Amino acid sequence: MNDKDIYFLFKGNQEKRIFLRNFFSGINVKKWDSWKRINDCTVNELNEANLRELLDNEIILDLEQPKQLGNVLSWLDANNFSYDVWHSGSRGYHIHLTFPELKNYSENERKIIRSWFIKETDTDISKISGLITIENRPSFKTNKIKQLIKSVDNGINNIPTEAKKLLNQQRIINIPSREEQVKIKHCMLIDYSLKNKIKANCGRGNVLAKNAAIYFLNNFEKENAKMLFYDLISFQKTGDQSWLTWADKERKTDFSCRELRNWLRTAGLYNIEEVTCWRCPYGKSKRSI
Repeated sequence: MNDKDIYFLFKGNQEKRIFLRNFFSGINVKKWDSWKRINDCTVNELNEANLRELLDNEIILDLEQPKQLGNVLSWLDANNFSYDVWHSGSRGYHIHLTFPELKNYSENERKIIRSWFIKETDTDISKISGLITIENRPSFKTNKIKQLIKSVDNGINNIPTEAKKLLNQQRIINIPSREEQVKIKHCMLIDYSLKNKIKANCGRGNVLAKNAAIYFLNNFEKENAKMLFYDLISFQKTGDQSWLTWADKERKTDFSCRELRNWLRTAGLYNIEEVTCWRCPYGKSKRSI
C-alpha cells in the first residue's frame, strides 16, 4: 500500500470501521457481509474496502450537484481553510477538511460543528456522521475511482467562532440525547434500534428506515429529525437515506407499528418484539392497528 492507499489510517483511528459494498452488477463483484475494524483487517481487506466511517478530526462536504463546487470553494477560500477536493467517482464531489481540535469534542458535539459547515455550504446533511467512499477507491455506486483533483494548504484549520457559538447555544438549551428524545416519544423499538444492532435480512433497511423517517419527522423539529434518522441508519449500517426525503416531501404521517412488528416476526426476532413492542404504550394505541 502507498500513502494514498492508507489516507484514512492515521494514528488513533484503528478502531474505525470499513466496509466493502457495491450496487453495480457483475460476475466478479464482491461484497462483505459485515463491517470490519481497521485494526482487525488483513492487508488484502484494507486494500479492497471502499467505504469508511468519518474520522474524529474530519469534516466532509458532500456535493451531489457539480454546479455547487464553485460557490463552496469560494466560501472555503474566503475563510482561508485548507482542504482537499475529491471527485466522488459518482456525480459530485467530496471536500475533506481536517481540524485537529475536533477530536477533542464528543460525538454529538462534532455533529453540531459539522452541521454548521454543512448549512453554510448547503451540502449533504447526512455527513454530520456516517460513511464516505475511501480515497482512491472505486465508488460503490459506479465502480469509478474517487480521485483527488485539488488540494489547498492554508495551514492548520481552526473551528470558526460561529460554529463554536452554535455549539454553546445547543449546550445552553440542554437538548436531551438522541436516546432520551426517542424514549420521551415512546417508540421503544426505535429506541432499541439506536443502541442495539438488529440482525435481520428481510427488508430490514426498507421497513426500519421508512418508519423511522416518518416517526422522526412527525415528532421532532426537522433538523433534529434528520440527525436522529442518520444516526439510526448509520448505526444499523442499512437503509436508504432517500426515505427521509420521501417522507418529508410527501408529508407522510402513516408511521406503522404493525408493519414494524410484522417485520420482527417475519425475521423471527420475537425476543426483540417482547422487550420493545409488547411493553410499549405507544404500540398499544389504536394508531398501531
